[in-house]
Amino acid sequence: MLFLFYYNQMNQSNKFIQVKNHFESFGYRIVDFDFNRPWGGFLVIDEKQANKFADQFFEDITIDSLKIGGKLSPKLLIVNSNATSHFGRGVEDF
Repeated sequence: MLFLFYYNQMNQSNKFIQVKNHFESFGYRIVDFDFNRPWGGFLVIDEKQANKFADQFFEDITIDSLKIGGKLSPKLLIVNSNATSHFGRGVEDF
């Protein structure tokens, strides 16, 4: 289950921290992150909060249809809008 953010190539690390802080302010626990991808980065939300995440951001979609391999695995992609032409490279690694 994925939620996607785009940003312009402003101060990249500040943008990542702002997005991370914003989601933590909703009460989400970030259990992993990687801000060093050529296309941007990602945040991984605690699996225990997957239902809350799905209800908040995918309200018109059934929970079961969001499951991959039997679990929800909520993540946020933060994509540099200048790098979207290369988006397919390396995304499968997250």
